[in-house]
Amino acid sequence: MRRDAVLLVSLPGNEVQSHHTDQKCRNDGLSVIYALQDNTCLDVVIGSHVSDVWRSNPQPFTRVHIPRNHYILFSSGLYHRGINCDDINARVHMYVEFFGSHRTPGFVFNKEVSVRTKR
Repeated sequence: MRRDAVLLVSLPGNEVQSHHTDQKCRNDGLSVIYALQDNTCLDVVIGSHVSDVWRSNPQPFTRVHIPRNHYILFSSGLYHRGINCDDINARVHMYVEFFGSHRTPGFVFNKEVSVRTKR
């Protein structure tokens, strides 16, 4: 089993991140986001790690609020995206890979085009 982590820092006014997965395949590992401060959120597409049915939904995202000093653990095959923030937000994103997985640190998969949101 291999593990690594990165510190993610979002600045005010940033764009909504493109939705993506952290692994090519849902069976390759797990992802963890640990909130270092309040107002940490993540948009997820519930069930996207097991089905493509969500693609027919024009608004597939569910916003998950992660309180400070808490974490969310999810399949690395789950579609998710970072959100735009009103304030600076720092969090730790960790990866737990299963034997035989082929994730390259710093890369994401199944990425879609970024979306700019109005404030």
